[in-house]
Amino acid sequence: MARGKHKTVPRELKKNINWLENKLGVKIVLGISECARHKYPPGHIRLVEKTGAGFRARGYSGNGVIDFFIVCRDEEILELIRAKFEVSF
Repeated sequence: MARGKHKTVPRELKKNINWLENKLGVKIVLGISECARHKYPPGHIRLVEKTGAGFRARGYSGNGVIDFFIVCRDEEILELIRAKFEVSF
């Protein structure tokens, strides 16, 4: 469980973050959490873009938005993650 410098996960996002961390070869690097209004329901994860190492994602909680990276080299697991969070980029 490599979470980077920031380790606190909002309560609403724990289920999805734990699902990601339980996949073989997946690491989560949490970024800064910001207080902001948003149109997504608490607990929603949106994949923002595909990077060379995985995905850049954004998680929405009741208190705001947290940016994080999903690091994985296995293409099968990346497709599984993409299918779960319904992305078409």
